[in-house]
Amino acid sequence: MLVLKVLIGVLFQAFFFGILLLPIAGGYWFEAYFLIILHVAIAIPYGIYSAIYYPKGMEARMVLSSENQPKKDKIIYASIIAVMILGILLIPTDVFHLQVFEKAPLELQILGLIIYFSGFAIVGKAQNQNDFIEPVVEIQTDRGHRIIDTGLYAHIRHPMYSGFLLFFSGMALWHGSIFAFILVPLVLFFLLSLRIKGEEEVLEKEFNEYLEYKKKVKAKLIPGIF
Repeated sequence: MLVLKVLIGVLFQAFFFGILLLPIAGGYWFEAYFLIILHVAIAIPYGIYSAIYYPKGMEARMVLSSENQPKKDKIIYASIIAVMILGILLIPTDVFHLQVFEKAPLELQILGLIIYFSGFAIVGKAQNQNDFIEPVVEIQTDRGHRIIDTGLYAHIRHPMYSGFLLFFSGMALWHGSIFAFILVPLVLFFLLSLRIKGEEEVLEKEFNEYLEYKKKVKAKLIPGIF
């Protein structure tokens, strides 16, 4: 059943990307079709692997709401989703209509593709290393919630968010929109910073050891910078 949910989720992602990218393009768009197909090609094996070997974490990521989620976090989470949707819509709008900057040359587009899948890999690794990642901020007492400080989490406190930023940065650059490549990650960075602040306040209240973890791992999103 979990594998089936994963397959449905990946197909929904492909549809989601397609419905946001293609209509504004007004026709065939190689970059969009290529990315969607390639995304499905790697997301399905990853999803099946995670469902088999990390089922608890995969099930946790399917929790979309909770009565324990702080109201402030609900607003920030909704804002992140809205920016994500508007950001993807901005890509074809800029490439085919606004043209704020010239379309990125092929070399930068290929770099964008590398950044995109680097982000995908970081998000995937971070999720598999932490069974307590949920879309909502809450303490999962019933699941024995604890602080993860190994793997990627030994170097950065919120690696999934870091991968998320790379994911969308790479998507914009691969499609050729330098404007979206600059603007969308900046807005997402701001919103993720707000979410991290609230999330860490919740963790500090519940876990005394989280303060020690913060002292040991300084970086929130970008090692050596933030």
